[in-house]
Formats: sequence, structure tokens, C-alpha cells
Amino acid sequence: MNILALDLGTSSVRGLVMDADIRPLPGALARRKTVLTVDGDGAGTLDPRQYLACLIECLDELHQHGHLREVDLIAVSAQWHSVLPLGVDDEPLGPVLTWLDTRPEPSPALHGPVDAVDYHQRTGTWWHRCYWSVRLPWLREQAGTRVRRFTGLVEYALGRLLTDAPMSMSQASGTGLLDLGTLDWDPEACTLAGIRGADLPELAGRDWRGRLRG
Repeated sequence: MNILALDLGTSSVRGLVMDADIRPLPGALARRKTVLTVDGDGAGTLDPRQYLACLIECLDELHQHGHLREVDLIAVSAQWHSVLPLGVDDEPLGPVLTWLDTRPEPSPALHGPVDAVDYHQRTGTWWHRCYWSVRLPWLREQAGTRVRRFTGLVEYALGRLLTDAPMSMSQASGTGLLDLGTLDWDPEACTLAGIRGADLPELAGRDWRGRLRG
């Protein structure tokens, strides 16, 4: 049994194949540098389609050299906080906001959580521009068209490769919308974000297993 480890980072995408004892196989590493767009206004974005292409190129390279033949497990390490609006056709409506993007601001019409301390206890986060509770209303306003739903960059990329790609609890905890006690989307955080559960990725159950598309 071999393991394919994917690192879906901000500056690069990498794939590494290891044996069952977590020892890298000789030459079984593929890496593609991503194109991160930053500017003086606080933008820090990635092109989702270009990012997906980098991931596929890494997989193709490993496949061409025969490194994927004995892979039975895949482990993914990925960036937190990224978010992407999707349209009615489930295609991206713009770039991915990464954790580097500082442009989102809370709506002046909202006053934040009723009890900030309790909110922090439930979600482990604050009402802050880094989290989806602030990012989603800002993204919806910027989109200029109907946003069908929001997803993370990881779920977008894996969703193109797998039959389904729910969000792991680890990734969900980085959105600021997850109740860490119930392991479900927090109602107050969703209200602040101006969304319903259907607007968010499905959450992965404990026994979830992915399947590659044909």
C-alpha cells in the first residue's frame, strides 16, 4: 500500500507518494507553482481554474512515471479560510479569496454576535474579515450576479476529481461558521453571513470515503 499526499497550498500545489511506513518513494514528487495575485488594496487571490490545472498536472506527472499504481490512500493538507463564490452553473464567479486577502469588511448594518465571548466559545473564532461570516456578504456584493453557493478552494478542486467532495471538519473549523460542539453550521454565524445551510458545502461524516470520477 502506498499513500498519495497532496499539499494544496497558497504558493504551490504538490503531490508526494510514500510507502506504508510514510517514507517518500524516490522521485515520486510533483510540484507546480501557483499564481497568487496581490495588490496595494489588500487583494490576495488565486485563479481557481489555473489552480485546478496545477493539481491535475501534478497527478499526471506522477501517473506518467508509474507512481500512482499502488496508491490506496490519499491524504490532503490544505490552506484555511479560502472561499470561492459559484454561480447557478456551479462555475466560479471570480477568483478565490485566500487567507491573505484583507479587503472584506463587516457590513455597517450588522453589529456582530449577540455575545462575542459565547460566539468565540462555540466557533473558536471572532467576527473578523478572515472568516466567512464577514467574507460571504462582501463577496455576494462584489459578484454583481446571483451566487448559488460558496465553497472552499479545496472542495472546488477535489469536487472536479471526485464524485462528491464534502468539507472536512478541519476545513470547516477554519470558516468561522462551524459550531465546534455540534459539528454543524452555527445558526448565528450563518445569519451574520447572510446564508442558509444550502449555500454552504456539505459537511463530511466520520466515515466518508471519496471516489474518483470516471
